[in-house]
Amino acid sequence: MKQKSVGLTLRAFIIALALILVAGSPALPPFDGVAYAQSTNTVTTLSYLPVPGTSNLQLDWTAVDNADSYRLWKAEGIVTTVAGWGDAPHMTFDGSTIQYVDTAVTTGTTYSYVLVAYEGETRLGYSNVLEIIGTAAPTAQPTVTLAPMGLDAITVTWTSVPTATHYRVRYWTSGMSGWMDLDDDATGLTLTHENLEAGRQYYYIVRGENSGGDGPYSGSPGNYDSLTLEGTTTVPALELTRVDRTTVDLSWTSTGVGDQYDLERRKVYVAAGTGTTTTDAWGRLPSGLLSVRTYRDSAANYVPTDADSVMYEYRVRSQESDGTTGDWSATKSVNIPKAGAILDAPTDLGASPLSASHIRVTWTSVAGADFYQLQWKSGDRSYSAPIRVNSPDSGNPFYDHTNLSASTTYTYQVRSVDINGAGDWSAAANGTTRSVQAAAGQMPKVTGLTVTDETSSTADDARKAKLTWNAVSDATHYDIQRYNPDTADGWGSLADTPTVGGVTQIAATASPSHEDTIAAGAGNTYFYVVSAVSSGADGAIGTAADNEMGEWSDHKSVTFKAHVPNPPPVTAESPSAVKTSGTSILVTWTAPAVDTGTAGAMRGAATRYTLRWRTEGSDTWRNIAVTGTSYHHTGLSGNTSYFYRVRAENSGGESEYVAIVQNATGGVVLGNTLTAPTGLTAVDATTGDPAVPGIKVSWTAVSGASGYEVQRFDTTDNMWGNFAGDDDQVESATGTTITQSTGLTAGMTYLYRVRTVKETAMSAWSASVSGTTNAAVPPAPTLVATSTGMSMIRLNWNGVAGATSYEIQWLEGSYATADAFGAANLNRVTISPISGTHRTYVHTGRKAGTRYSYRIRALLAQGGETAWQAPVQQNTKPAKPALSATSTIPTTVVLTWDAVPFVAADGTAGHLTAAANYTLQRRLENTSTWATVDISAITCPSNKCTVNDTGADLTPPSLSASTRYYYRIRATQTLGTTVYTSYWDYEHQNTSN
Repeated sequence: MKQKSVGLTLRAFIIALALILVAGSPALPPFDGVAYAQSTNTVTTLSYLPVPGTSNLQLDWTAVDNADSYRLWKAEGIVTTVAGWGDAPHMTFDGSTIQYVDTAVTTGTTYSYVLVAYEGETRLGYSNVLEIIGTAAPTAQPTVTLAPMGLDAITVTWTSVPTATHYRVRYWTSGMSGWMDLDDDATGLTLTHENLEAGRQYYYIVRGENSGGDGPYSGSPGNYDSLTLEGTTTVPALELTRVDRTTVDLSWTSTGVGDQYDLERRKVYVAAGTGTTTTDAWGRLPSGLLSVRTYRDSAANYVPTDADSVMYEYRVRSQESDGTTGDWSATKSVNIPKAGAILDAPTDLGASPLSASHIRVTWTSVAGADFYQLQWKSGDRSYSAPIRVNSPDSGNPFYDHTNLSASTTYTYQVRSVDINGAGDWSAAANGTTRSVQAAAGQMPKVTGLTVTDETSSTADDARKAKLTWNAVSDATHYDIQRYNPDTADGWGSLADTPTVGGVTQIAATASPSHEDTIAAGAGNTYFYVVSAVSSGADGAIGTAADNEMGEWSDHKSVTFKAHVPNPPPVTAESPSAVKTSGTSILVTWTAPAVDTGTAGAMRGAATRYTLRWRTEGSDTWRNIAVTGTSYHHTGLSGNTSYFYRVRAENSGGESEYVAIVQNATGGVVLGNTLTAPTGLTAVDATTGDPAVPGIKVSWTAVSGASGYEVQRFDTTDNMWGNFAGDDDQVESATGTTITQSTGLTAGMTYLYRVRTVKETAMSAWSASVSGTTNAAVPPAPTLVATSTGMSMIRLNWNGVAGATSYEIQWLEGSYATADAFGAANLNRVTISPISGTHRTYVHTGRKAGTRYSYRIRALLAQGGETAWQAPVQQNTKPAKPALSATSTIPTTVVLTWDAVPFVAADGTAGHLTAAANYTLQRRLENTSTWATVDISAITCPSNKCTVNDTGADLTPPSLSASTRYYYRIRATQTLGTTVYTSYWDYEHQNTSN
């Protein structure tokens, strides 16, 4: 098209003036190279809605009369200049479209939109300018606080995040594949996470969210907020905390079976004037049973004695409502010092090097100490800040000082601390870390050292340690040293064998393992190190000066169990569980036999038992402590299966659990009243051949059911029976669904009912439900294709009863038969699904003047489908000609254009070159009447068409010199009875002087 003449025309001046008059209004996109001001009379209203669950925006507008297309302009930010809209529309739609979902949006970004309506190439007007202001995502991290709610719930609380409108709360625990949502749209600042597992650790993260996006989660990898719930224990685990000099807080874990708890206290003191330690009898604290698991004792007071403190001991046990009691917890004690009494300084302070970077500091415990403080220094430096070391439940305290420098002397002091404060520092003790051996001439360092207690539970006081480690290449043997922190000043030999270089060795350690038997080692802790050695030229252990020895391994320790004179029992015998009522079961067993034979086979007498039980469908076992050989389990639920197992116990240990098997499923079933299933449905299940209909019957599972029975009502003899029509017979099902796939008729309604089965018991029949098979497959929809533009074709079809969606296939070209259509692959695509409520589809983005073929079928429920409709064809409108005009003589305008491509009905590609294919019109400037120009003399060599307009149709028959004429042209092609017309193309030209 010829470039427009340059200059401020009257039209441009008027538009520019309009822009000035509406200053402050949003600028609109350009049209014909000129900016238009926003009119106060919009032709349509543009609005939007956010698409839930995405960042997409759904734009909607009202239809404009006579509009056959719309152009949508889009820009980021608020548009204040014409250039802000860019050079081209964002999208173009046909006249039937009144909605568009924009997926090319970024959360938090501001966007501007405006819609322009067109009839052909005539602009009908603009919509309002729609400005969607983005919201920035939150930036702050919330702070999370966790609090336990009993044994199975956690309260999650977090701080408010600025700009957040809601919060996502997630949790994780060991065994989960990833984080799970606790709430993905929490509007408050607290949630309670219920039905958790006692004793398990749970992690939580929280983030703020708004329409602009998501903020950062609380915490960070490796530092997420977590809380471990208390777990149930066989006996209560008692803990105490000193609040002040005369107040003690006690708490204990749940046993999971006790309704109440019995807490006792006794006093241990030195009687005044006697010097003898006196232990009072246990007394209940308080006077009654406790229904909670905490207690504050404010009556544990110091009384005048010959000692500087009085010790109070505590224990607790569970007690059920029937009077059954569990075992006492381990005893916990606390010392109540007299006011102003200062604890003695610890004695026997020692500092023993365990490696080049590790020193173990030990001392003798001080009676009454709540904890200790340790300070250290190296060389002549100042002492460090005190380090807290807690008092152990038994034995002497110690502190492992690691990450030290090799061959360095460290000095230590320790003091005792109780409620009255800290005592005096102990005498100092020094320890020097070992030196690091040179690498030259040295074997590799031994790795993978493990030490385990392999002592038999029936053995005497002798203990056995099993050492294993990774083998070292070229090692002929290994040196081993053992260290007893209670008796030794340093590492020592395991046997009196020769030494090399001052290192004591042992023989017979050629393999990477060793068993070390220690007399009277019960209850002690020992440390071990191993070194790889390559013998000298003579190959003897300890006799060659040129032996190569490796660096000592990292030390490993083992703590032996105390000597157990009583061997553990074997399993209980003859276990049995018998229902005594609809809500109780008697569980019995026989005490295991005692074996007094050889040490390795000895088995002691059982002094107590742990009975475990659970219900069917649960993996959680619950414990009951029993001292006899029977337990009457009452208060149970009817119509439930209970499972049991029992083990025998004594001070030497416990046996394996033995299951109590009562019936084929392993459980004891209470009651025989079964409920009929609920939620019964019957739906069409026709698949494959529509001539073979089916119905699927489903229901809700009944707890404890072993199976189900289903019947169908036979209208022929008015009887219930199985699917084959046998009266009084049933169809069996183990799950909660069953499908009848034979013996049914399309379009018929059938009645079904179901009942629950458990072993030999059966429930009543459920209420019946009806199910209807689909009718015969309807005919295919009738598709009509209409040309609505040079880039789009509108498809319309009639609705099909029962259709859930429609499937459309298309091809570029002319394909008139189903076989030809099915065999073609050119530009083939399936458009599916199309909602059953929409019976129109506009196929956009097509080539101008091109033939397209379509076919359609309906998709039915349960996977059914109609046949394909016979293919239909349609052409898009031809492209508009690109008109150019020139004038070299006063009475003639030469008009040229490229012949428009157009595919014929038979699919043959070509161009429109005949005069009948074009309409050319002319009008004078300042007139609105168009006259048709005679183009019968058109010539189109090489598809370039030319017409000389001399104004032969005018009166007088001639164009005027120096006169502006306006022209428009469009292409036309007739196929059968359908006329395809392009849009007009416009041009103007002045004749010469």
